[in-house]
Amino acid sequence: MTGELDKSLFQYCPIGMVLMNKKGEVTDVNHRMKDIFGLVPDMYHGKAKNEPLDFFYERIDRIFNKENLYTKAVIKTNNAIFDIRRTIKKLDGTIAFLSINMGPVLDRNNCLKGIISTVEDITDQQMSEEDREKLIQELSNQSQKLEELYSALKTLIANREKEFEDLEEKIAFNLKSLVIPYMEKLSRSHLNSDSRIYLDIALSNLNDIFSSFGSILSSKKYSFTPRELEVTDLVRQGKSNKEIAEILHISVRSVESHRRWIRRKLGLRGKNVNLRTYLLTFR
Repeated sequence: MTGELDKSLFQYCPIGMVLMNKKGEVTDVNHRMKDIFGLVPDMYHGKAKNEPLDFFYERIDRIFNKENLYTKAVIKTNNAIFDIRRTIKKLDGTIAFLSINMGPVLDRNNCLKGIISTVEDITDQQMSEEDREKLIQELSNQSQKLEELYSALKTLIANREKEFEDLEEKIAFNLKSLVIPYMEKLSRSHLNSDSRIYLDIALSNLNDIFSSFGSILSSKKYSFTPRELEVTDLVRQGKSNKEIAEILHISVRSVESHRRWIRRKLGLRGKNVNLRTYLLTFR
């Protein structure tokens, strides 16, 4: 009865099992092994054509035989070997991935009686690993492409900045060599007082183009109005309130009001700091 029970447990075990004698020859396989290879129950006992069973046993012999290095290692050492990976072709032509554990069966004297192997179909797990590796590779490729794109953008930005610098240099050169010399000659000619004042202001402003003064004051940090920018520029040039009023055609009181707002926006309100001296620090 015990023998029949053991044989029943062997045949219907949910894990594939293969028995071999001490010479490394296959003596029995259970039904789960046949399931793994794609056989249906009618084929287990030869009720169908013999070709499927021939197919099955041929492939069993390819994996489990006395010439197999793993079989030889178990016979020689009496030690188990775990997670042997093999790929098989099933009856329907699909591929399956197997994990095989192979160990010795010993008698009471620790002498080898045979070999027992367990076999699991790990196709789903293997495919998941392949999908994960594929995803990792795709992410790696995307990361590389992003790095290449970032590098290309850095190069593009650097080239664009160089183009702007070249353009600024060209404009500055043209102004200095083709415009300012003629304006300076004009300032030495016979002009009425108003024309000379306007020309001097224009020359001063052109020189400011070559410094950061204009861009600093026009930034959003200070929020100067166009009129406040005009007053600021004239204060920096050393013009008095009266002179500024005459140049801009506004009242002296308006100039004083603009100066108070300018000091407030520059953070000088209530401080004993000369406005023109402070503005001269902007470069």
